[in-house]
Amino acid sequence: MSYYGGFDRRHISRMMRTSSTLYRAGSKHLLKDGVLLSEERQLRSFCRFMLAEKQTRFRYLRQLTLIMDRPSQAVAKKFVYVLKRMAHLESLHLSADDEFLNGHPDLCDAISGLASLRRLHADDAGKLACDMLKRSCSKLVSLYLNFGMVPSFPGDRYGEFFYNTLDPEDLPDYHPVSVLAAFAPTLEELIVEYEGNVRLPHQPHAVYPRLRKLHLKDDYPFLRPYIDAFPNLTHITLHTSHCELSVPYEDHEEVFWEIRSRNEGDQLVNGSWQHLEEYRGPVLELYLLGLTCPVPHLYFPRIADQDLEFLPDVVDSARPVELRMNIRGDPFGDTEDELPAVLRRPGCSFLRKLVLRVEIPPEYEESDIQISMDNLLPSLQTLALHHFELTLEPNRLLNPTPRRGRPRLTLPDGSLEPPITPAPLFPVEHSLEEFNPLDYAQRVFEAVPFMKEALVVVGGPRAAARRVTRLERGEGEATVATNHTEIMDYAPWASD
Repeated sequence: MSYYGGFDRRHISRMMRTSSTLYRAGSKHLLKDGVLLSEERQLRSFCRFMLAEKQTRFRYLRQLTLIMDRPSQAVAKKFVYVLKRMAHLESLHLSADDEFLNGHPDLCDAISGLASLRRLHADDAGKLACDMLKRSCSKLVSLYLNFGMVPSFPGDRYGEFFYNTLDPEDLPDYHPVSVLAAFAPTLEELIVEYEGNVRLPHQPHAVYPRLRKLHLKDDYPFLRPYIDAFPNLTHITLHTSHCELSVPYEDHEEVFWEIRSRNEGDQLVNGSWQHLEEYRGPVLELYLLGLTCPVPHLYFPRIADQDLEFLPDVVDSARPVELRMNIRGDPFGDTEDELPAVLRRPGCSFLRKLVLRVEIPPEYEESDIQISMDNLLPSLQTLALHHFELTLEPNRLLNPTPRRGRPRLTLPDGSLEPPITPAPLFPVEHSLEEFNPLDYAQRVFEAVPFMKEALVVVGGPRAAARRVTRLERGEGEATVATNHTEIMDYAPWASD
């Protein structure tokens, strides 16, 4: 019987003080959703709580998050004692910087000895964390590992990238593939983040047969270590610092080409992944990978103008079946890098599902949506699409109407001050207003004979309701139309 259904932890804690029965029963409910500790006083209280009741509470603790500065020696010693008794802990999230792990000489051993652990999230890892992971007896299934900044001197607020602090001869021992070898038989999902423009060596010390999902954030990725170590990979996500650069890509084009050529040439000689199903991340990053294997499902969360030049090579290499793109701008012109021409390339001939979300920023205030979508239609006609989605949304900054930021004031005569006069619509907003989603969905169905479903969503302008049309091909080749409107979920004056 549960006495605590629907109560939050504060209420449960109060109820536990009212009777011995509730006191014993409450522990399970306090611990079942995990524990978050961010201050030393919380850690001290947690240790006392776990050691009470003849240490019977450990069986209820499955998740622990520990994001805090280095505790005092006395508290760290008590925590090590508690850690060694967490025989049922499955998920651990902690700050893994050297300063924290140095809080007690046995802390690393206590963490590496958690045999029940299946999911680990380690932030700001350095040498101590790497050595701890190498000694671990956990059978991890999922791991997030972030290599942090290493202080150059006591009190250094910035530090250096971890890999930049290592001697070249030590790099092989600290490649993620080498550091995580203890988890090779069990690891299924890996997220690794590091920066520093380091050419890591490519001699993996282990093969991870069960690893399917890899999320990599680094600089200038060289794929060979990961291809050899993760032969059965199905999903890859990549981010590098280049997708966040404020300088134009053309300043780095030669370097980009060299990285792609190195990865592509290596795979042509030594092979690539055989089971890769999905890539998620920026267009440039996929270009850098130089993949020679098909990637059936591509998802680009943001495509800006400077990404367009990489699209042709990317789709020809990947030969996607499904392509999802969040586009910022209006790349529907007639140049070879813009979307209509890209969709006519050989690599897009395999497409069966195309999902486009187009965000229209202020710099495209003069665009004409109808002309842009008319330019897209002939390219759709060349594809054997079964499913098509198009969303057109104006950026919130398109509306220059100032925000008052307060309620309207009452004037001396008792009336309210007049409302702010909305700024006139830009040409692109007028074209959005006139664009008919049902008409366009019907034209798509007429142009693409294999089409089974089309969804067209038009947002704005400004506070106008979002117009939604869905067409489905029913029995006897008939089409069924569904039309409705949705209220916009943001104020038109809000910024990104």
